[in-house]
Amino acid sequence: MGNISSTSMNQCVHGPDRPNNCPLPEDVILEILHRLPIKYIVQCMAVCKWWKKLITNPSFISRNLLNGSLASANQKPLLLLRHHHLYSTTVNHYSLHFENGEFDEYKSFHSPFSTLLHYNFIGSCNGLVCLASRLSVRDDKINNFILWNPLIQKYYVIDMHGTTNKCLNTFIGFGYDSRTRDFKLVRISGKGSRRKTMIYSVDKGCWRTNQKQNAGNAPIFPYKQRIFRAAVCVGGILHSIATRVGSSGDNVIVSYDLRDEAFGEVMLPDCIARVQYSHKYHYCISISTYKDSSIMVCGDLGTHYFPIIQVWVMKEYGVVDSWMKLSIDNGGLGIRKVLRFSSNDKLLLFLNSMGLVFLNPNSGGMFEDPTRVEAAGYHDANLCPFVESLALLDNTKARECIGWETFL
Repeated sequence: MGNISSTSMNQCVHGPDRPNNCPLPEDVILEILHRLPIKYIVQCMAVCKWWKKLITNPSFISRNLLNGSLASANQKPLLLLRHHHLYSTTVNHYSLHFENGEFDEYKSFHSPFSTLLHYNFIGSCNGLVCLASRLSVRDDKINNFILWNPLIQKYYVIDMHGTTNKCLNTFIGFGYDSRTRDFKLVRISGKGSRRKTMIYSVDKGCWRTNQKQNAGNAPIFPYKQRIFRAAVCVGGILHSIATRVGSSGDNVIVSYDLRDEAFGEVMLPDCIARVQYSHKYHYCISISTYKDSSIMVCGDLGTHYFPIIQVWVMKEYGVVDSWMKLSIDNGGLGIRKVLRFSSNDKLLLFLNSMGLVFLNPNSGGMFEDPTRVEAAGYHDANLCPFVESLALLDNTKARECIGWETFL
């Protein structure tokens, strides 16, 4: 720590809101607070008004959000699991798990939101979970979006700017812009020549149109999406599978850089780029993160029509030649979804009969020997990396969930 002048020390020790019996300089107290887990930081807000003022200061939250607490950094990486059961599709369950070979549970909590609505999982970034609410599972119109910090049990509602937006054939993604230190929600609004790129800034609390993307005569979003799949965020860039509109009709990964607010493309391997969506055989292409620094794609919802499921991982992000193919023997497994390629080189899958399982790779490039890590009975499941944070703590528009203290 650098030298502290007598003047700054006097201001630090004898500030207007500072207790008289506190001997430590403010920067020392801040450093101690930053090293605490999130739940203890929130509890420290009840110590005195001065500590609450320090913790709710935007600069404190920004540092915690950008770097994560030192205590969390020393822990194993966390994964957020969201699932619901076959006979209760409106009741969602959430839990945090350590990314280890046993998938040990760290914390669990139920969704505090209405069971009368259906929620699409959009994604999670820097401690916030993004959900899209609909009236029912058959309704393709989104009512609003919800940002939720399950650790501090605060949520933030984003309205639809006076319009509705269909889930199908729509690009929607949520992430964090490290340049402006702002959470952003991106969606394509409208059809054909009337399409617009809409961006919601949590910091500013409003929607705006991306004028750079909407200028000129070029198509705003010259792609179509067969089924709704929220974009995956890797390194501040959103990624979604789409099909080019035109003669080629190739599949591509559409990217959207949250910092530059510009669309781009990541090329798929040829055998994936030319696969056509088949409703009859339940075949479609999905995308997820690969070890948090790159992406992987696969054909999920496997059935007996596809005994071998191919998973392609991009070993080096942005390098087309780095695509590598892996194979899964789906014989008798009933694979519903490939969720994650874990840090210990195992695949975490969602199966019809066994729930969540790890598959171990063998020397022949196949994945086999399933190890169950969660009970069966799920209707659907989502899994993504999770970082504990204080996001929304200082947001005046954020609301507290009823009974949130019981989660700490």
